[in-house]
Amino acid sequence: MLKHPRPPFFYFLINLCILIFGLELRAVSQNIENRFFDIPNSLNRELGDMSKDDEGFIWFITNQGLCRYDGNDVKLVEYEKFQLPNNSIPNHLLCYNEFIICAKASKLFLFNKISGISSTLELNSWISKMYKNKKGEAVFITYSGQAWIFTKQKGLQKGIDFAAIAGFKKPIELLHFSVDDNENAFLFLTNNRFAAFNGKTIKWSPVTYFNKLNDIGFERYIRMSAVSSRYISILLDGGDIHIYNKKTLQPVAKILGKSISAVFCFNDEIQLIPSGDPQKKTLPQPEIFRVIENIFNEQIKISATVIFKKTENKVLLSTNNGLIEFSTLVENEVKEIQQRKWVAFFKNKSVRSIYKVGGELLVGTYSGFYSCEKDTIRLIKDKLLVYCIRPYDKEHLIFGLEGNAGLVKYHIKTKQIIQMPNLWFKDKYFQVRSLYNNHGEWICGGFNNISVLFDSSNTWGLKPIHSSGVELGNIRQISSMGGNLLVACEEGVFKIINNGLQKIYPKSGKMRVSAMTETSDGIWLGTHGDGLVKINNYGVTMQKFGFNEGLQSNFVYSMLQNNKTIIVGTGSGVNIFNLTNELHPIEIKKNSELYGSFTQEFNHSAYFLDTINKQVILGGISGLGFVDIKSKSALNTANNSIRLSYIKTTEANANYQLNIFAGLKDIIKVYSVNSSINLKFTCINDPENEMALFRIKGLSNQWQSIKLSEEVNIYSLPPGAYTIEVKLPYSENPKEWFSKQLIVLPVFYQTILFKCLFVFLLLATGFLIWQSRVRKLKKEHKMRSLIASDLHDDIGSTLNSISVYSSIAENQLGNHLPNTKILLDKMGTASRDMIEKMSDIVWAIHPKNDEFDKVLDRIRFFAAELLSTKNIVFNFKVQDCINELKFEMEVRKNIYLICKEALNNAYKYSQASMITLNFQKINNKLLVEIVDNGIGFESNQLSSQGNGLFNMKARAIEINAVLKIETSAQKGTIILLKIQL
Repeated sequence: MLKHPRPPFFYFLINLCILIFGLELRAVSQNIENRFFDIPNSLNRELGDMSKDDEGFIWFITNQGLCRYDGNDVKLVEYEKFQLPNNSIPNHLLCYNEFIICAKASKLFLFNKISGISSTLELNSWISKMYKNKKGEAVFITYSGQAWIFTKQKGLQKGIDFAAIAGFKKPIELLHFSVDDNENAFLFLTNNRFAAFNGKTIKWSPVTYFNKLNDIGFERYIRMSAVSSRYISILLDGGDIHIYNKKTLQPVAKILGKSISAVFCFNDEIQLIPSGDPQKKTLPQPEIFRVIENIFNEQIKISATVIFKKTENKVLLSTNNGLIEFSTLVENEVKEIQQRKWVAFFKNKSVRSIYKVGGELLVGTYSGFYSCEKDTIRLIKDKLLVYCIRPYDKEHLIFGLEGNAGLVKYHIKTKQIIQMPNLWFKDKYFQVRSLYNNHGEWICGGFNNISVLFDSSNTWGLKPIHSSGVELGNIRQISSMGGNLLVACEEGVFKIINNGLQKIYPKSGKMRVSAMTETSDGIWLGTHGDGLVKINNYGVTMQKFGFNEGLQSNFVYSMLQNNKTIIVGTGSGVNIFNLTNELHPIEIKKNSELYGSFTQEFNHSAYFLDTINKQVILGGISGLGFVDIKSKSALNTANNSIRLSYIKTTEANANYQLNIFAGLKDIIKVYSVNSSINLKFTCINDPENEMALFRIKGLSNQWQSIKLSEEVNIYSLPPGAYTIEVKLPYSENPKEWFSKQLIVLPVFYQTILFKCLFVFLLLATGFLIWQSRVRKLKKEHKMRSLIASDLHDDIGSTLNSISVYSSIAENQLGNHLPNTKILLDKMGTASRDMIEKMSDIVWAIHPKNDEFDKVLDRIRFFAAELLSTKNIVFNFKVQDCINELKFEMEVRKNIYLICKEALNNAYKYSQASMITLNFQKINNKLLVEIVDNGIGFESNQLSSQGNGLFNMKARAIEINAVLKIETSAQKGTIILLKIQL
């Protein structure tokens, strides 16, 4: 190996650099919070290279394929989509615009997430480094020293060739390549040379970066590197660290024989992560880097890529044991340590009041009144029961006391308690549990007492508004709401009117109300038992929100409103609500160290909104609690964007398809044949957010609460166009909402084309059936006309001739042959009877008589002609709608013959002077009624009436009708025929 000669002062310069920079950068061990993310059991936990795409999703390599992490979920994308060979694990990964780019040896595998198209590119040498430059281009560095640039518009192009720059020996073998924020390149060659390139000139290091390349018997490789504004460090695959000065390229630090998992730059400092038990592998603490200890207690190998979330001070690592996230360099670490001390001190001390002035936190308890500043907690006054604190002027606060003198002042700078004499009320100290500044006039509430405080020349006094006239119990809050002064107390809510009180809630009975806050559409009350209750200015209940709707408890003690957000302290914890989102609760991250007892009961007057630190400080029977609201309320202005992580559609056969790229499409399309549609959302900028609001416009405009860690299941969504909207509960800016059109495509049998085709076929079938029916009717019509004509012309004329001939023969014989005359007479009668019947048949068969009004005309004509011979009065009644009825030929014929038979019988046997025939429609039935006023007959004589009645019943049965006969001697006869229409 070639060794460079070193002058005697060389080591002096190195030590001088270490001393100078050591004064500015000190190594500090940190307390680190870390967590492992769940990897699907089907995947090997040993992860490779990692990259972040433009949507904020994290991609990393496994030995089964590429995985995508959305903040709490890991999904696999098969290698087949990238055209990677089976069992081929990529060496490098880079997310560029809509492309996911993998590198294996000298090949690039590109996958377009939007189009779903994959392609391959071949370079001239194996790929050593992939990154995005300041121009947003994808840059690939090969081991031969060639830089390649890829853009969506121009594709792959050659960049700088390091081998062509003076000073490089050919052929060049680039072992490792690193680049800083200013795009200065640092090259480590296999010939042990180290150089820096600023885009124009090359600067070579005066030293080799390994003392002896083959000291340990095998070739060494650089696994990771990190560049700050002053240093560049390299991590060897054996766990050794070398750190160099960027300007001089001189070595400034070296750690050998220790197992280092990762090196990276964060906040312009070199960060080192050791693996294994730190107690057994204590690292030296030079002054130029920071050691992150106590993070792993086992051997962890970090991949070549580290993802930073600078806004959250978090680092994401891809390791041989899965995906790990840890927090470092927490800006408010000292502040949280202070708050933890405060929480620990006040644990199980019942906190009654809280107020914060600058960095000083004032806390009133039953054991005394305290001031908390930095690491100091000081007792201001023992057994001073401060129940409420309000600002009095620029220098003072005013305290309401649960006992003692009722009211005192507190000097903010001197921390002195100033007594306020002459505050007696009915020979008793006045207890003050509520204070309200009403345009400079202080209104004080105690037990059954409401008074106005006046201050004149350092002489204080109380003017009572209310004493014991109305039972109030303890006054919990006095505020101006809805243009009125309202009092919340143990009996309910009262309105102060002309120094008197008017109860507005509840209208009857009593309900303890501890807190009130006014919104644009009403007044919210914190009650004991009914949770949150919204009323109008007249005390009418408009809405209730309790435990079943997501409230921690139905017993509400305090409410604090900040813009559109309400923080509610209950008997079992805290809720945060956004008033613009139909009062959906916002999930709170439960930090037990800062929150105190999460299930404690919070006092109605012990709360403070710390807008500087973006938190709410609460007090209760178990002590103090700090609730972080910087990402939960309108105080936060960060763009907490919702993303669609994936969509999963399930078919009826239980097979499902997973699409992790659906959010990139302008329109999401699914088929209605899917038995279910599962959507998974995530909050990219705040992945620990647990709750969101979801709705499908076109199906419902109501927001529903969902968990971002769980899928949203939609079942049997009908075909159509919908809009999916998702937002965080506190988000009021629609630009931060996720909004995407969802098209549910019908299957073929649900399409308009299919329906039109089906209707067409149905109409065509109906038309063909109608045509067939018409042809059949025409044929039948023609046949009936022919039969009627034949019967009338041939058989009718023949029978008529027989009748004429029998009459002629009878006249010619005279009385010469009496027996023959009788026979001829019978022959003539039979032929005339046959002619009459034949006439009825011909009439019924002929198509021109198909209309029912023709039946009615024939019955009327027959009856009139028959009954006129005996001067019988005939009444014929027909309802108007009867003429429009349609009957088949057989029904028409039998109706006519039944009526004819009934009229014949009445004519022959009834001796009636009047017969009535009535046709009417009742309840979808045709009723035919024949009534005479004749002599009638007994019912036992029905069987002896010959074939007439028997034929009538037989005809009625033939047409599924009912025939009833009602008669008795000397009472006439009624024949009723009922035909179902």
